[in-house]
Amino acid sequence: MFIAAQIMGIMAFILNSIAVQKNKKSKILILKVLAGFGYMLQYIFLGAWAGIVPNVLGMTRNIVVYKAEQKSERSPYWILIVFLAFSVTFGAIAYDSVYSLIPIATAVFGTYVYWQKSTRIMRIYELITTLFFIIYNLHVLAYVSAVTCVLYAVSAIIAIIRLDIVKKEKYPLSPV
Repeated sequence: MFIAAQIMGIMAFILNSIAVQKNKKSKILILKVLAGFGYMLQYIFLGAWAGIVPNVLGMTRNIVVYKAEQKSERSPYWILIVFLAFSVTFGAIAYDSVYSLIPIATAVFGTYVYWQKSTRIMRIYELITTLFFIIYNLHVLAYVSAVTCVLYAVSAIIAIIRLDIVKKEKYPLSPV
């Protein structure tokens, strides 16, 4: 199971790295669902329950947000409230050590980040939470994911520079 967990971590990393390079929210959400599934399996194989919870919630939340935004321009507030409540409730149930606060906190903050519209805020969130997940992954023995978190942070920095800084300088009135 240990090897299978590491392989799932690599596959999820690849999907996450592709997602962070996208500038269209719908594409980001779909790729994040697929990556979340890979991370969920990785943490199941490792028995890291606090890591499973935010991935299941994140996948579900991203599907609900995706479907809601297909129908209207903005996600309804009920999505934010319901998934914040789920994140806190299931996070408290899965809590087993101070390390489990990392995935719980990322689930709470991620609920707002993926509910709102700005892909720039999504990329900044991804960079920050990835750095914290290095610690969590080392704690639960997800070594490949700890290493890929470093690579993913580099990918997020490249995306921020490419899509948020350079593009803004090139097109200052762009709504990105």
